[in-house]
Formats: sequence, structure tokens, C-alpha cells
Amino acid sequence: MQDVKELNEMLVPIDVSKYFHKATIVGPRGEILEDPFEIDIYQEGLQKLLEKLKQNRNGSKSKVIFAMEPTSYYHELLMEQLGKLGHEIQLINPNATARVRELDYDHIKTDDINLKVLQRAVELGKGRMVEPKDKDIQRLRLITRQRLRRGKFIKRLKTQIHYHLDALWPGFVNRYDRKKGLVRNIWESKMAWAIMQVCPNPKKIAKMAPKQLIELFRRHKVSGIGPIRAKKTIAHAQSAVHRACYLPEIRNNLRQDLQLLHHLNTIVSDLENKAIKAMPYEAALINSIKGISPFFATAFIAEVESITKFATPKQLIKYTGLSISIKKSGMYQSRNNHFNKIGNRHLRFIVMMMARSVARCHPDFQLWFERFKKRGMKDRLAIGCVATKLLKTIHNMLTKRVEYSSKEFNKKK
Repeated sequence: MQDVKELNEMLVPIDVSKYFHKATIVGPRGEILEDPFEIDIYQEGLQKLLEKLKQNRNGSKSKVIFAMEPTSYYHELLMEQLGKLGHEIQLINPNATARVRELDYDHIKTDDINLKVLQRAVELGKGRMVEPKDKDIQRLRLITRQRLRRGKFIKRLKTQIHYHLDALWPGFVNRYDRKKGLVRNIWESKMAWAIMQVCPNPKKIAKMAPKQLIELFRRHKVSGIGPIRAKKTIAHAQSAVHRACYLPEIRNNLRQDLQLLHHLNTIVSDLENKAIKAMPYEAALINSIKGISPFFATAFIAEVESITKFATPKQLIKYTGLSISIKKSGMYQSRNNHFNKIGNRHLRFIVMMMARSVARCHPDFQLWFERFKKRGMKDRLAIGCVATKLLKTIHNMLTKRVEYSSKEFNKKK
């Protein structure tokens, strides 16, 4: 590959951090024009960087490349300001810099070495040029990522609610034995929601008559609890092991978590509606695949931006981080290959969620999932293989701008 010397360009590697950055300036021949210096995150730091660059250019019109790692959100503001000035920016994947550091610097990590690692990574062609982003796509990406973050928090919160409920009423939820547990899934049961909100105390419910329990739910404006469910609930409360003393602190924590869960569900619903309202045409094509919701189709387009960036499906799979790492030496070839996970982690999460859904709901992808399972694959690996097939299908659909076709999917190549 061509390196910086052959390209005759100046390079400015920047080691990004939260409150200040460190940079150096490298000449067209790879020589250091400016020793490493610090700049802060304010206007003064940006002006200092531009002044040092102007001094070292000496009026030449040689192209300048800024190279940095995508470090959380710390690089975004600097990248935006440099992009407005018309400079080319290259982002280096942290996995690429880690490998360069391992080979050339024995895993040593300092600010000065980080700058040399960035320089070497650009010379090896590991940089990805940042293109100007559409404001609508940027806004859509912010909305979808906020929704995904809150979804993950809701998942942790539900686990915490399960913990509180098990502490108050052991055996209330039993996913494996329908006869012993009162419910199998508390999130799909009106009765479970009612008990958690009104009275999650089995000792108190065991002493009630069915009419008293129904009246208690009615006073709290909870409907859908009839005599049969009331009798079943009381019988389960009588068979449960009661605590010697009821813990009001756990009850209060459960009530607060339920209120927080309701609030988060409202926020998630609003974010989903905003994303769906701004759904582009490409997302509507993806939504034609049974099992993919409008939100996840929109989130996929928000991360990919444009399918024209990927000439082949393999490039899209690699960008997602679902390409297989192959280990082969002589006559030996490993059978325990895995996904390298070097790519856009947000996009990878979205694609894996879509793959789980289509493997459950779509007949064509169900067959693929069963085919991988017959080979002895575990569920997670089989879902990953379905995800790569889904990416190939989506790339084909968006390139041709057509909706999903079962004949095209099953077509032998």
C-alpha cells in the first residue's frame, strides 16, 4: 500500500482525550516537523493547532491529513471543527492501533507512542476517511442510539425487579414449571403487574377471600382479575414460604423501580415514534422482511448511512464486525473460528437483534437457522451466521432498490 511519503502529504496525528489532546506534525517524507505538543478542548487549543500547522507549511499547498482514534464522544467536536475548515480526517480503529503497538512497541502505551502508532497506522492504510454527514442522518442516529441505550437499561432494571419480587414472594415467577409458578412472564401478565403494584406480600394475600382480593384490585383501578385468578393467586400465596418479617424497604424499592420502568417505557416509545416518523425509503425496503420492526430498519440505515459506501456484501459484513477470523497453519485449520467483532458495535447489536427476530418469525431464515443448528453450532453462533445472510440480503435489496423476494433469497448462485 502507499504510505505518507509516497502520497506527499502532511500528517497530523492527534491523541484524543477528555480535557486535552496531544498532537504532532509529520512532513511529507515522514520527518517530524513539530515535536508533540498539547492543546486543550477550547478555542485556544484549536487556534494553537492551526497556527503551528501554518508555521510548518511555510506557504506550501500540500494536503494535510488529521488522524485520530474514535474515542467515545471526545473526538467528535474536534473532528467537526476541522471538517468545517475543509481538512481531510481519517479515523483509525482502536484494534488496528493495538496491533501496531503490539508489533512495534511491545504493548507500551504513552501519549508520544500513541502519536507514532497513529502515524504508522495511516502509513499502513488503516485509516478510514470521514465524509461529511447528512444532518438528518446524524439526528436519526442520535435518536436511535438513545433508544438502544435506554433499552439496555430497561433490561437491567427488569432483572432488578425480578430480584426484588423473588425476595418478597419466592416462587412467584417460574419459567420452567407452569404448575408451580403463578406466572411464567411477569411482563406479559396483567395479574402479575397488579400484584406487584398493589400487594406483593404472600402472607397478607393468603389470609384473604377471593372477593376481598378482587375488591382490593378494583380500589386500585386494576381490571381483568376474576374469581378464578383470585383463587389461584390465594392458593399460590398459601403454598409459598413466608418470611418471618416483611421487608418494607424491598417493597419501596420495587415500587420505585416499577415507576422508573414505566417512565423509561414512555421515553422509549416516544423515541421510537420519532425515529419511525423520519424513516427513510431504504428503511421501508428493509421493513418488507417479516420480523424486522420499522424502528430497527431505521436504526440500521442511520448507522450505515448509504449502501453505496459498500461495493460488496463482504465490505458491509466487515464493517459490522461479523467477518470470521480464520486460523490456518500448514495442514492445520481451526474449526473453532469466531467473529472478529472489529467494526461498528452499534450496527452489530442492531443486526444481531434483527437476526434473532427473523430466525424466529421468517420461514426462509428459520430454515437457515435450523441448518446451522444441525451442524452442531450453538444458538449464538447460528444467529451470527443468520446475521451474515441477512446482511447479504439487505445489501442486495438496497443496491437494486427492491423489496424482499423469497425467490431471490433462495436463488442458487
